[in-house]
Amino acid sequence: KRLLLGHNALSGTIPESIGNLTKLEILDFSNANISGRIPTTIGNQINLKELYLGKNSLTGMLTLGRLEMKSLDIFDVSYNNFFGSMSTICGEEKFSTFYADCGVDSTTIYPKVECSCCTHCCNSTVC
Repeated sequence: KRLLLGHNALSGTIPESIGNLTKLEILDFSNANISGRIPTTIGNQINLKELYLGKNSLTGMLTLGRLEMKSLDIFDVSYNNFFGSMSTICGEEKFSTFYADCGVDSTTIYPKVECSCCTHCCNSTVC
């Protein structure tokens, strides 16, 4: 029920086949040196309660509106290279804990992402 790969020197992307692991409750790829986009198949994780993707080199616009992860409670996508608005996520999902790069600091004028429902807005130094 748990796949904990965080804090490892992995490389590459999250495989599309991750969507086949539908009994997962916790998926941790945090600080694992992965890159690319989040595969759309991750939305098949209907039992997922915790998803940790922080501190990687993931990219693209972060939208989860099409996902079926209704039981997701903790969602961490901080310290990546996502951009844009998370309005589809905020409108659909209700997370108790949501980390994203929506903070500003002395090195940024605008946040990387716009997020009205994040519980923790991170910037380049603090989350």
